[in-house]
Amino acid sequence: MTGMADKKKRGPDNTDGRSSNTRQRIYDEALTLFMKRGYNEVTIDDICSKVGVTKGAFYAHFESKGQIVMERILAVDHHYRDDILPQVANLGTVAEKLLVFCRLFLTYMNELGKETVRVAYYIQIGYDRKISSLIAERRELYKILEELVIEGQHNGEFRDDLTSTQIAQALMHNIRGIVYNWCLPISKFSIEEYGESLLRIIISGLKKAK
Repeated sequence: MTGMADKKKRGPDNTDGRSSNTRQRIYDEALTLFMKRGYNEVTIDDICSKVGVTKGAFYAHFESKGQIVMERILAVDHHYRDDILPQVANLGTVAEKLLVFCRLFLTYMNELGKETVRVAYYIQIGYDRKISSLIAERRELYKILEELVIEGQHNGEFRDDLTSTQIAQALMHNIRGIVYNWCLPISKFSIEEYGESLLRIIISGLKKAK
């Protein structure tokens, strides 16, 4: 599986030239600082000092710290379709595809680490409504879940008394709950083992009654 370092190289979409290089350095150093010290403990001044640029240069590329995290989250989303989804494409049943896909997703959350995921939740919960809305509209994870549900309904494997949207939303909310519980400071469980046990129950409920 592609590691976090490789995902980081993708970074934000840039233009060519010196400005592009400055933007990438701000992006990379900010994420490193967030990981080491925590999102709330890092100021824009800290980022500028680390990179060696002015605040004006920072704001020429990013509206806020939150935008950097937003771009990080959206970059991670590409990993789901490009790297995880192909690993389940040839599995026999859609239920199996869905379970393995979700398990690989949870493994990747573990690779990213709790601090990164906590910051992502923090941003989406309401730090910046504009950013939170944009993330919600563009999440690749939700799209993939619905595509798998549609496949299962079309081949008669999954129940059809609910729409694919309703089922995908239920799956997404449960996955979020699993990740949220894992992010809590008091949590000690394995996100892969705990998550898979719950998702098996949920996915078994999707199967069409014979």
